[in-house]
Amino acid sequence: MKTSANILDLSTLSDTARREVTDFYQFVMQRYGRVQKKPAAVKKRLPDEFYKPITVHQYLTVSRDEIYNEV
Repeated sequence: MKTSANILDLSTLSDTARREVTDFYQFVMQRYGRVQKKPAAVKKRLPDEFYKPITVHQYLTVSRDEIYNEV
């Protein structure tokens, strides 16, 4: 739907000025033309349970030496 606000009256301009205006309009349309849609969100590949935080009630502190002694 076009309204009168979207129409420019170029009849009052000279031929040179009309060409400049249409040239500039084409430049602006190339540069800013249609707004591109944002890419859709990436679908999750894992089940929802993998994205939920894990609740931990207590942390167990282990030293570096203890880690290697267990193996």
